[in-house]
Amino acid sequence: MLTVEIRTGLFPTEPEGDLETCNGQPGSAFAIWLKEKLSSSGIECDDVLQEDYGWGVWLKSNDEPIWVCVSHAPEGDDEDEGAKTWFVSANYERPFSFLMPWLWGKKKNGLEEEKRIFDLIVTCLREDSQIDIVNTN
Repeated sequence: MLTVEIRTGLFPTEPEGDLETCNGQPGSAFAIWLKEKLSSSGIECDDVLQEDYGWGVWLKSNDEPIWVCVSHAPEGDDEDEGAKTWFVSANYERPFSFLMPWLWGKKKNGLEEEKRIFDLIVTCLREDSQIDIVNTN
């Protein structure tokens, strides 16, 4: 999984959506923003979904399943009212393939596609002057 840490005040951080199963994690606006950026770059995106750690979207990029998600990371009382900390991740969801040898060669393609999508995400983030990239890994 490739992850970038950013700081921005662009997206709300109040609890939203499913407050029980998904802990009300914020991030739908950020996930929708990211989906629109990826879609405008020609990437096929499914609907935005809430998870217990944030919000994400499935991509079907070059026939490889890639999960892209955003997670808010509250820093407690020391986080100022403006910029909030978020993590954006891209992850190739490799098929459970040890019983299906015909899928063994897909891992390399999937990881290459994960990296390509992640680089596109970082480019989209860098293009917005209201987003500061803190760290990538």
